[in-house]
Amino acid sequence: MTNIPYQKVVGILMYAALGTHLDIVYSVQILSRFSKNSGEIHWKVIKRVFHYLKDTQDLWLTYSSTREELAGFADADGNMVEDYYAILGYAFIINGSAVSWSAKCQEVVILSTTESEYISTMYAAKEAIWLCLLILHILPPMTFFLDNKSAIALVKDH
Repeated sequence: MTNIPYQKVVGILMYAALGTHLDIVYSVQILSRFSKNSGEIHWKVIKRVFHYLKDTQDLWLTYSSTREELAGFADADGNMVEDYYAILGYAFIINGSAVSWSAKCQEVVILSTTESEYISTMYAAKEAIWLCLLILHILPPMTFFLDNKSAIALVKDH
């Protein structure tokens, strides 16, 4: 592994994930955890990601011709067994295509899935406010989707 430019290749994948390939964000995030101590298995996963990118190179974001409102989706996966940090993510869709997204580890150790979902919703809500201010005069108000009843109750409670 000493002759393999692992960190450089992960950086290339990060650039692709942030710019155009929402679908590889989670994989790149996991691969980046092993930048200092990568092994042969990690290099094989990188090759699989590049193979996936090659196979999907003819696909692109397509916006529908019908005018749709901004919709947001937020979710969290709960605790990761290895380090007890949950992965949170959100995506915002306009006219059928993603315009803003994020997937990352939470900075705090959470005690419940409700707390994890709530933190994910908070990050997504901050992005939603920014997006709504950006496109206020272009689109109607947005719909926001969340899949955890306890987190929904916390969000509705002022």
